[in-house]
Amino acid sequence: MTTKGERLTSAAIAPDSTEQVQAVMRIANQYRIPIYPISTGKNLGYGGSAPAYSGSVVLDLKRMNRILNVDERNHTVLVEPGVTFWEIAQYFEDNNLDLTLDIPDPAWGSLVGHALDRGVGHTYSDYGRDRFGSACGMEVVLANGDIIRTATGALETSTMWQDHEYGIGPSVDGIFSQSNYGVVTKMGVWLMDEPPAYRAGRITVPRHEDIVELIDTLKPLWRQRVLTNYPNMRRVDFSGPSGWYNRLAFYGDRRVVDRHWELVQDAYAGIPGAELETTLYEAPYNPDEWDLNTKLLAGVPYMEAMYGIGHNVYFLLVVPFRGASIWQVIQTFDEIAQKYGRRFFGTPVHVHSPRGLLTTVSIRVDKDDPETNRTDARDGARDGHRRGSAWMGRIPRRTGIHRCRHSGLQL
Repeated sequence: MTTKGERLTSAAIAPDSTEQVQAVMRIANQYRIPIYPISTGKNLGYGGSAPAYSGSVVLDLKRMNRILNVDERNHTVLVEPGVTFWEIAQYFEDNNLDLTLDIPDPAWGSLVGHALDRGVGHTYSDYGRDRFGSACGMEVVLANGDIIRTATGALETSTMWQDHEYGIGPSVDGIFSQSNYGVVTKMGVWLMDEPPAYRAGRITVPRHEDIVELIDTLKPLWRQRVLTNYPNMRRVDFSGPSGWYNRLAFYGDRRVVDRHWELVQDAYAGIPGAELETTLYEAPYNPDEWDLNTKLLAGVPYMEAMYGIGHNVYFLLVVPFRGASIWQVIQTFDEIAQKYGRRFFGTPVHVHSPRGLLTTVSIRVDKDDPETNRTDARDGARDGHRRGSAWMGRIPRRTGIHRCRHSGLQL
């Protein structure tokens, strides 16, 4: 028995190679069968592994989990879609490589799937928080079973497939992100070297409205690269309106790291009641002694972060990098929430680019109360999504698969 709106698969296939993916795509193309590729992870909140259309064949790429090449000198890796963040970090450790990777939390997701869904990480990166920005060169199986290779991979004699992101002529990589134009079977990803020193910091402000000044003080520090991680701000107490804390990190030579922390202290000294704390770590590191936040900011993978979060539907908004923009989001969505007997005091705010912030708008649901889910939670989500789409031109950056109606690799 199924519930209304539930999407069901007609079959599931788990290929082990690009050639097997080609064979599946040729048959599906011949008989006009919809294909829904997935890799690994769960993609909680954005649709999961359920296909966009009932009757689709799920193409499960978890068995394609090979790390094909790691270039320690040029800091690149070539992987298949079944390789997780956890596995690549373990590979670095097992082979004593001084490499690191900007990771999400938790680490069960696919490097390839995360990039194609334009996911974000938390640690330092030259490519911004957009994972897709660190991708370099893809192998893609098209709907008719043909293969294309992007970047310099189209040239048979090229030795720079993972080193140079542009080939000859137009760059087509972007059409395979958040789309169903092909199945990505290989991807190159740029890595980073392990820093000699790492300082984890935290800034806490006492009042709910301090989020405005917290963000406005952060912006010039981040754009000037005083801060080298991708900060996120969270409420101190999720039970109601409260102060906020900002997780910061600094990487590199210890002298530079220490100087940057001094600049941050000077900048935040003007916020009444602000509290600053920090800890310095130097290589060789011992992550076994670190808490989850310290691991996260250092690019050390773990699985614990998502446990116990309950059940939610949510979408991610892109807003200008201004404290007033986030404050307006909080006020607007609290107004919507109150229509359904709820409150909204703000959810985590993430720096995404020098000009943009991401913030999650979530609605708690009760898996044991389907009637409430169909009314309050569903209608509230639609109302919020509509306001998020149209309100002052801001757009939802990522939403559930059931709204996007696209396939493509999921986390």
